[in-house]
Amino acid sequence: MKRLIVILAVVVCGLGGIALLRGQGEQIGKPPQQNEDRKPMPLPGVGGGKLTSQGELTIDGSAEVKAANDCATLFLGVNTRDPKASAAVNKNGDAMRRVMKVLRDAGVGEKDVRTVQFYLSQTWEHHKDGSSKMTGFAVSNTLSVEVKNLEKLGSVLDAAIEAGLTDVSRLQFKPQDVAKQTMEARGRAVQDARRKADALAAAAGYKVTGIKSLAEHSGIRPMPMYAGAMAARDAGGANVTPGWSTTRLQVAVTFTIAPKAAEADDRLGR
Repeated sequence: MKRLIVILAVVVCGLGGIALLRGQGEQIGKPPQQNEDRKPMPLPGVGGGKLTSQGELTIDGSAEVKAANDCATLFLGVNTRDPKASAAVNKNGDAMRRVMKVLRDAGVGEKDVRTVQFYLSQTWEHHKDGSSKMTGFAVSNTLSVEVKNLEKLGSVLDAAIEAGLTDVSRLQFKPQDVAKQTMEARGRAVQDARRKADALAAAAGYKVTGIKSLAEHSGIRPMPMYAGAMAARDAGGANVTPGWSTTRLQVAVTFTIAPKAAEADDRLGR
């Protein structure tokens, strides 16, 4: 009986050892769990770059273009008063016609002149005792005038004042070809984004293969920034400083990328 018990004990121990070794062998041969969950290494997040899981890299690009202002927009007004409304209107019309003739003689085209404001209002006299008395009527007429020859700007203003101009409410300078300036800024912004994408992709062993989407950032428009960078011009009368205009523009470009090794395999037909 004792011999039988010993034999059974040896058999049980042997079977347990075999099971233990089999379990250890399975664990030794099984790849680590972390290997199954490995993810591709992301590109370094430098310069606003963002890599998606689909092999896309989104980059912001920006640019600014400066141009000398060679065009001016003036807001010229004529104000007249008279006890009678009709007389105030007539006086205003006569003065404005003289101003318009001066503008035409200076080479300003009809399409560069337009009325932006005209109103007729009553005039009142206020007394110290708090009472008021209507004294007549006032007429205000304002023109928007675009002058493309800045050499004549000062003399035009002087002649218009002599002709009856009573108010210069605003003077703005800008380049004549704003659309060209904007297109140049847009092209430079895209080139800036491409340079950044090439640098980031190369640093991580990738290469840019194409463009998926391109757009200007929402809410961002070309903004003219004026600065008195040019010397003031004495145009025979009024002293004016055209300055420079800077258009700033920003774009977002999504590039498609691929590992350089993968591209080499494709070329070899692997």
